[in-house]
Amino acid sequence: MGTPIRDVEDVENKIIGIIQNNLGDKVVEINAEKGDTLLIDVPIESYLTTLNESINNDNLFVFYGVDSIDTISIGAATKQTVNMFVLAFFSGVNSQDENRKKSFRYSRAFKEIIEKNTALHGNLSQIKVTSIAPSDFQLNENSPLYKIGGIIIEVDLA
Repeated sequence: MGTPIRDVEDVENKIIGIIQNNLGDKVVEINAEKGDTLLIDVPIESYLTTLNESINNDNLFVFYGVDSIDTISIGAATKQTVNMFVLAFFSGVNSQDENRKKSFRYSRAFKEIIEKNTALHGNLSQIKVTSIAPSDFQLNENSPLYKIGGIIIEVDLA
C-alpha cells in the first residue's frame, strides 16, 4: 500500500505523483480508443504550482495545488477535507472542436487515474473527483490564450 498519507502535503504529493506516473499510459489508451493523437503526455518539468510569466513559452503544462482545507474537530479526533485541483493548460491553436475534445479528454484522464489507483486510497476515508468544464485562461493581455481541462479532488483525511 505504500507510505501512509498523514497530512495535506502527503495528499498533494501522492496525487501528483500518481498522475505523473500514469498519464503517459492513459494518454495512449484514450488516443487509441478515439483513433487519433489529440492528447500528449506532459513532461515532469511542466507540472507547476504557480502561474507566472514563464508559462508564456509553454504549449502544455499541468497546474496543480490545494484550493482549500476544511478542518472539523470533535474532541481528540480531527478530520480534514482537502480540496485540490489538477488542470491541464494547452495553447488554443486548434479548432474550437479539437480544443473542447482535448479539455474533456485531459479531465477524463486525470479522473480515471485517480479513481483507479488504489495506492491513493490507503488511509483516506473518501475521495470525490469532479471534472471541470472546458474553459479559457489568459495570464495577462500579452500572454497566449490557453484552454483548460481538469479535475477537482476532494479528499477526507482522518
